[in-house]
Amino acid sequence: MRVEMLGTDDAVAKVLADEVDLAVVALPLADSRLDIHLLLEEEVLLAVPRGHPWADWVRVPMEEVLAVPGLLLSMPGHGLRALVDDASRRAGIAAAGRIELRSQAALLAMVAAGGGVAFAPRMTVEGREDVAAVPVEPALSRQVGWVRRRGRHLPAIGVELLRLVGWTE
Repeated sequence: MRVEMLGTDDAVAKVLADEVDLAVVALPLADSRLDIHLLLEEEVLLAVPRGHPWADWVRVPMEEVLAVPGLLLSMPGHGLRALVDDASRRAGIAAAGRIELRSQAALLAMVAAGGGVAFAPRMTVEGREDVAAVPVEPALSRQVGWVRRRGRHLPAIGVELLRLVGWTE
């Protein structure tokens, strides 16, 4: 077994090229060549540096977050950025962030260093001591799923991996 950290587009490309048996990806995703399965849904929080004025808030209004020039964003397209762009459209406010990073780890490192604030899935900020995580209002959530090429069977190790992360058929 080999595990790699890839973006959704790169992971799907590897599945379609038969380079990997499955990929865990951000949803929604639509591709008739894939079998797509929901794995989990989780809350998306706002990661702020420790000591930031919002660090102790119960909830931060989305309009305030989107207006902050120090908002760090993931790259446009799928997943978390698509959620943020959708929330921005609903609020009628263009996100003020000017820095876009491809990696969630890089976004959180920038936040921890005091370089801004960023949206982050709960699982990426739980247990971290270098950033504070605050819910936003209205709440955001994301879905994570797994995909395989349509018609392919998973090897036993793939099924076991999915069971370990909570998937049930």
